[in-house]
Amino acid sequence: QRTSRRREAMRGAWHPVVGVLLLAVAAPAAALVLPEATLRKTLSHHKLDGALVDRVLSSATTAVRQWAPQASDFLRPPEAQAVVGAFAKLVDVSAEASGGYPLAERQRVVFRRGDDETDLEAHLPELLKAVEVEGNFLFDSASHRDFLGAVLSLGLKREAVGDVLVTGERGAQLVLAPPAAALVCAELSRVRSVPVTCREVPLAELKGGGEVRRKSVQTVEASLRLDAVASAGFGMSRSKMASHIESGSVLVDWVEARSASAKVAAGNVVTLRGTGRVTIDDVATTAKGRFRVAMTRLT
Repeated sequence: QRTSRRREAMRGAWHPVVGVLLLAVAAPAAALVLPEATLRKTLSHHKLDGALVDRVLSSATTAVRQWAPQASDFLRPPEAQAVVGAFAKLVDVSAEASGGYPLAERQRVVFRRGDDETDLEAHLPELLKAVEVEGNFLFDSASHRDFLGAVLSLGLKREAVGDVLVTGERGAQLVLAPPAAALVCAELSRVRSVPVTCREVPLAELKGGGEVRRKSVQTVEASLRLDAVASAGFGMSRSKMASHIESGSVLVDWVEARSASAKVAAGNVVTLRGTGRVTIDDVATTAKGRFRVAMTRLT
């Protein structure tokens, strides 16, 4: 039996002519080496933090060497775009970004070997988790900041947390890295004064899931104040938009807006967390000195 096992391990073949044992030893595959110096220079040009660049390169290298998809931290849109762009021309590794649903703000870049032809969606359940946080917030409403603060108070780092989608009086949905999801489900018991329960749900149940809808919007405004333009873009009252801005739910070019009176311009992207985003395509001045604004709403 020992001889049999050894023979199986050796997987040899007796050459009938020369009378020697030829071992079928598989030659190791040539190790794929990423152009690390070039990638580091490109990512640094986009002003990515050095420690973040190190983690990105480590994930990409592991994906290539271990033949298994690896994901970066959750990144802001400019960071994710920079990383995907830096790897775009490489053959040995692919890079695609996903935050669990089509209009996700914070996304992880998923690295795979270039010859991996499986669909990205097939890998997402291993790399992204959706958690439903449920409670009765009717009398003590909680904002995006409240839910994020409660999660980070567990000891999680921001890069382990994706989008926070507030679902009104019922609570919120969180997109998390798998270890973070396990921690939140085990330990998060209260947000503000409200007791909560947490459970994992399929990514398909996220509030922002489904096909992205586009709509062209035009408005004429007396000024280019953020609350005026954004309220028209999202089709809501100006006072409600001002409330969203005050709660930290509105971003301009991926930076949280601080003031409803801030001015916007053509090319800006205005995001309302949990709802969608508006791109300001064009701004023109009318004969009466008002501003005609053309926008595209994505929801």
